[in-house]
Amino acid sequence: MTRSIVCVLASIMAFALITSACTSRQPETIATLPHEDSPLPFDAAPTWGKMPNGMVYAVMANNEPRDRVSLRLLVMSGSLQESDEQRGLAHYLEHMAFTGSAHFPPGTLIEHLQRLGLGFGNDTNAHTSFDETVYKLDLPDAKPETITTGLTVMADFAGGLLIPSELVERERGVILAEMRDRDSPALRAWKALSLARYPGLIIPARLPIGVHGTVSQATPALLRAFYDTWYRPERMAISVVGAIDVAQVATEVRARFTPLLARGPRQNEPEFGELKASALNFSYHRESEADGTQVQISRTISDPQPLDTPASRRVELACDLAESVLSRRFQDLVAAAPDGPIIGAEVSGSRWLGLWHADLSAQVRPGKALTAIPILEQELRRFVRFGPTATEMDAIRADMLAQLDAAVARAASRANRDLATGLVGSVKLRRVFQSPAQARELLAPMIKAISGEEARASFAPRWNQGHQLVMVTGTEDLGTKATSAISTAWNDSLAVAVKAPVSKAVGLWAYGRDWQPIEETPPSIKEVTSDLDRSVGTQRWQIGNVVVLVKSTDFKPDEILVRLRLDCPPGPRQAGLAELAGAAFLAGGLGKHSVQDLRDIFAGSTVSLTGPLIDDDGVVFAARCRPQELESCLQRLRAFLSDPGWRSEAEVTVKAGWLEQLATLDTDLDQRVSRAFQDHVVGGVAERRSATLAEASAVGFAQVKTWLEPLLRTAPLTVTVVGDLKPDEVRDLVARYVALPLRSAIIRAESATEVSLAKPAEWRPAKLDLDVPGTVARARLIIAWPTEDFYDVARTRRLSLLSQAFTEMLRQRIRDKLGEAYSPRALHQASEAYRGFGCLIAEVGVAPDKAEEVRAVVLAIACEMAEKGIDEPLLAQIRPPLLNSLATMRRQNGYWADRVLTQGAAQPFRLAWSTTIEDDYKAITAAEISDLAKRYLVNERAVQVLGVCKGRGGDK
Repeated sequence: MTRSIVCVLASIMAFALITSACTSRQPETIATLPHEDSPLPFDAAPTWGKMPNGMVYAVMANNEPRDRVSLRLLVMSGSLQESDEQRGLAHYLEHMAFTGSAHFPPGTLIEHLQRLGLGFGNDTNAHTSFDETVYKLDLPDAKPETITTGLTVMADFAGGLLIPSELVERERGVILAEMRDRDSPALRAWKALSLARYPGLIIPARLPIGVHGTVSQATPALLRAFYDTWYRPERMAISVVGAIDVAQVATEVRARFTPLLARGPRQNEPEFGELKASALNFSYHRESEADGTQVQISRTISDPQPLDTPASRRVELACDLAESVLSRRFQDLVAAAPDGPIIGAEVSGSRWLGLWHADLSAQVRPGKALTAIPILEQELRRFVRFGPTATEMDAIRADMLAQLDAAVARAASRANRDLATGLVGSVKLRRVFQSPAQARELLAPMIKAISGEEARASFAPRWNQGHQLVMVTGTEDLGTKATSAISTAWNDSLAVAVKAPVSKAVGLWAYGRDWQPIEETPPSIKEVTSDLDRSVGTQRWQIGNVVVLVKSTDFKPDEILVRLRLDCPPGPRQAGLAELAGAAFLAGGLGKHSVQDLRDIFAGSTVSLTGPLIDDDGVVFAARCRPQELESCLQRLRAFLSDPGWRSEAEVTVKAGWLEQLATLDTDLDQRVSRAFQDHVVGGVAERRSATLAEASAVGFAQVKTWLEPLLRTAPLTVTVVGDLKPDEVRDLVARYVALPLRSAIIRAESATEVSLAKPAEWRPAKLDLDVPGTVARARLIIAWPTEDFYDVARTRRLSLLSQAFTEMLRQRIRDKLGEAYSPRALHQASEAYRGFGCLIAEVGVAPDKAEEVRAVVLAIACEMAEKGIDEPLLAQIRPPLLNSLATMRRQNGYWADRVLTQGAAQPFRLAWSTTIEDDYKAITAAEISDLAKRYLVNERAVQVLGVCKGRGGDK
């Protein structure tokens, strides 16, 4: 429940740093392809080319998802190409690309792509960064006409935008709404951090979202000038990956993009500045609305991207090894001192914009920032001086080698979209595009050969030069002499001598083949596979009282998913139990091993465990592994069911971050509105809502253990295993490790009408208005209408499509027509545990002075849909993207494991549902959805929650 600065910044800047997070600042043209300048072997699967106008292309055959195609257009221009008067135009222009172009009149592109099967935001998207803009299309099929449409759209983005004045004005409101929604405490902390980190550089003044003044006054002429200047073919690359004839598509790419010419004179790159490095800089930024306090120690060095060679890869790899070792050390420090000042810490390094960034980021307890600084400084200095131990290096080597092996085994299941992104990214990064096998052949010998001293020698120089910063951000109030206090804490720490680390022996796994939690006789095994099971490729066994469902797939070679579901009927439960258990249970380790022991014992393993995920009527543990690790995976799951560790350090560490987040809820608009809505519709029932600060403070492992341990040992259990497997082997391993006695039998419902559901709280219409303090003037609106529970699946599917229709109406009326919201949406939620409980929810972020107007529009949409229904043209627009997503979903192991089979023991009719899903959605009529709208979209029954922050108070 805590996040380091690195994680916080990653989430804030994701829209801006997608592929440029590890690259240097590039020249203004793509002079050569990466493999043309490098001695490294390159993947021969893509066909590369460069057109006479300087534009680069890559075309590659791939078939995952089947019969689909992904396109990516890289424009090596972003916010760093802006002048002071243009801040935000690169991002504004990205928005304008979807409003009208040479082949798609204004307002028609999104609808055209939807009818083709592309969902807006899912299959049709873009992002703007500091030095790039990337456009993304994931086509629903590989028909020649569909590919032609996709290339036509991309060619229009590259050189055919219209930028009409009326749509510039409309989109202005959308961008201002996005700017408002993104203005968070974490973003403000990043701005303060960037000012301290990049003295002399333009970076802090070029956040891609722009500034209010520029966006408010942008004109078509200004946007056209930026477009004509920086959208030049020699700055562009396009990739096409999918079920294609490579030669044919490459020919079409050349035909579409060779005519593209520069529309304006070439200009010099804007001044980037020069880093004014200081040996040591101390800084402080208080953000009272943040969800904690962070300490950031960083070095920033001028370090342009080197030529991609074996030598440069080895230096990077050695540094990666060192960073991983040091991050693990901080994990151990936190575990050894659960009441200490540090909640979590992470070490990372990256090259971006011609700079090397070395970072140590830590989240600390309230009031403990100054106490944390010497711990961080001394451990960092210890590593720079002495490096890693042999045991630490062995563990990280094993992990890296295992990841390379897994990538090779899964090479055939790489997704089109990932490959398409990787191809244009390789151009941007000036990094050779290699196959997983080539990467392993190159890197595995290096990983084995790099010594601890070589890792230290690669790491240390990056921490001994350049601009150094020690900064505290967040809620902690260090007073008017904050920087002086930070400086004192740092300098006092430098006077403390550090000793070499002591190598720690790795223990042996205590829960292997010979360990059993209880004396037992082997359970009986009975195959109970039905015709319904066979119809979806599933085998079913009854092993004791445990039901095992197994599905062998070829969707993703070398992947197995395991799900353990414990049935527990809804009932009274202390608030916060589920939240604490979900976050801290696995971190508590096992009776015989701490979580750090497990990490070291299983170094080199790719098994990942998550959970427990606790919903209204079940507890689910999830695991992912390679086929050869299934036995080890099941042994670990058995150990957590039978002998959980409940270590206090896990509880203490997790609760520290959790409580700190809850303490800031007063100014968290989105959380305040969501929680108020949730609390109202469930009638305040503790087990169905999030815990308050007081409730979270009162819950601990003692209460979680009392509630959860009996379920772990005796609750009805379904084991689901899906993926690249041999069913008989799975059966035998489950019988040996998971199907222990004492289990209650699963209560099987032959039909949905037989499912026993709890009675929900009564639905009460309400109009709740919240006055939320905070820095940024913004509002959040939720309006929900009551529907039904999940178990009439035909109705549930039609209500889902109704919510899609509502989302489209919100987009048209509020985003496109009014220009007042960035991402309004509607969704349908149907309970699987409470009889008759469900709701259709509309959510909109809006400016405070427009909140009532938008509320009226949302209610008017509901009223209109109830009275007039939806028409066939709207259905024809919203259904194709959904059908497209269903076809992809059914070829994912996660769909079968989580949506179909995990509850398939108690509810076998879910298997039948999976066979009808696509045909049923195809059969839905506009009249059926209209009938549901009339029945459920009754405004008099709606719950309305509006939270308004007027922007008073807080930090500026």
